[in-house]
Amino acid sequence: MEPLGYRVESEQQHEELLWLIEQNDKQGALIFLQQHIEEAGKRLAEYLKSQSPH
Repeated sequence: MEPLGYRVESEQQHEELLWLIEQNDKQGALIFLQQHIEEAGKRLAEYLKSQSPH
């Protein structure tokens, strides 16, 4: 099992991002990419907090 439990969802989001790019939807791709990065950052921060000694 992967630590963040996000791999499948992340891969699906990458495919969606590529589709938006292929459709020439620059604004949609930028918005989607920003949301993807923010979500991944939140999950990473939560994971790292859970791994640090208290």
